[in-house]
Order: sequence, then structure tokens, then C-alpha cells
Amino acid sequence: MTTEPRTKFFFPIKVRHADTDAQGHVFFANYFTFMDEAATGYLEAIGIPNKKFAELGVDFYYVDAHCEYNSSARSGDLLQVDTRVKRLGNTSFTFECKTYRKDDDQAITIGQVTAVMVNPLTRQPVRVPDEIRQAVEKFEQKN
Repeated sequence: MTTEPRTKFFFPIKVRHADTDAQGHVFFANYFTFMDEAATGYLEAIGIPNKKFAELGVDFYYVDAHCEYNSSARSGDLLQVDTRVKRLGNTSFTFECKTYRKDDDQAITIGQVTAVMVNPLTRQPVRVPDEIRQAVEKFEQKN
């Protein structure tokens, strides 16, 4: 069992029966839903809830996602998705999400989701607003 946090933010998930497939383990695509929920939770935790994007006149689209599967989870398992912004570019940012069973050191999945910031009217890439950039950088700073 880990004694130190792996990331500053994690999102708790309780696996529902509906998350599982006929073999009884979490259906592989649902880990992408878990990553999306964790990314949304991360942004909320740093003060950038969904409504903030509209206030700033931007939106974002996921443009790349992948996941490495090391194990599986089952209905009733308590999971945590450790989440951080791995890369903050000019117009994009990449979340790294690692899913663990609560109190276990072995990652079930390791995934990344990359988002591109866009103008919601033109759908063209735009620079990540300073308010978002500063919130991420402040949160991710090592103490």
C-alpha cells in the first residue's frame, strides 16, 4: 500500500454493475469514461468548472486518447483515478490518468487524454487562456 500520494488529485470511482461486461470485469471503454470524469473533477478542483470555459469564450475537444490495461476491476471495487496535467502546451493539454484499486499500488490502467482548446464558434484552436494555464501551473507546482 502506498504511503504517499501519487498525484495531488485523485477521483474516486465505485464500480457499478452497469460498468462491467459479460465476463464480470469493467468493460474496457469505461476506463475512458473514468478518465473523463477524473479530468472534469481535476479542473473543478483547481477552480475551472465547466461553466468557466464559456465565461472565458473557449471550449476544448479531446483529440487523442489511449489506455494501457494492466489488470481489471469488478463490480463493487473502489477505485481512484490519480490525475495530473502531464503537458501544458500552447493550444493543448494532456491529462495522465492512472487507475488504482483503493489502497493498492498496482495501476489497473495508465492512460492519457489530450485536449485542444478551441474557439466554440469557429472550432479553431486557440491559446489556452492564462487563467487556466496559471491554475494548472499553480496546482502542479512541486512543494
